[in-house]
Amino acid sequence: MVRHRRNNVPAGFVLLVGALLMAAGSTLPWGEFDVVAGLDQPPLPYNGHHIFGFDQTIAYDGSVSNFGPVLLIVSGAVALSALALFATRIRGLGAAWRVMALGSLVPVTRMIGSLWSIFDETPGTDLARTDSAPVRAFGVAMQSHAVTSDVGPGLMIISLGFGMVALGALIPASRSQQVIRRTPATPPVYGDWLKAEARLSR
Repeated sequence: MVRHRRNNVPAGFVLLVGALLMAAGSTLPWGEFDVVAGLDQPPLPYNGHHIFGFDQTIAYDGSVSNFGPVLLIVSGAVALSALALFATRIRGLGAAWRVMALGSLVPVTRMIGSLWSIFDETPGTDLARTDSAPVRAFGVAMQSHAVTSDVGPGLMIISLGFGMVALGALIPASRSQQVIRRTPATPPVYGDWLKAEARLSR
């Protein structure tokens, strides 16, 4: 008899690595900015080096929120999907865990796009539209002063983890076959057969 098995370990491993990267990235800054006043401009309280972590995450609508806990929850959901894949051998169940991992990325997708867009536009444009007065004032200062901006390590690591999760969800399960050989029954010893027949004749 041949027993067919499905191996989801490669996909689960890639998902787990992606989850760990996203969790690690949530503790690091997503952006770093330097604002320097010109010679003909008065110094501002926003001059100098500024670091933004995920406790000040800027969304598309201009809202500023603490996205760190959300990233940890998403990472935990992906990690659970990965662990479930390690133990899954039933056909079709592995697809459910993959869909769960991909679905967990929906809120992260918008966040990543929002933060990367800050570095694509004129420095300070997105920051000047936020609903947070300190961040909005900082964005206005960036628009009128010399500014350098750098993508933070947290955003880069989370983006890498996002890609790993998407890749892991697309890795198909490998198939293996296990041949089970049936051992033929051992015929009874002649003496035992005689004893059994004697008991039946009583």
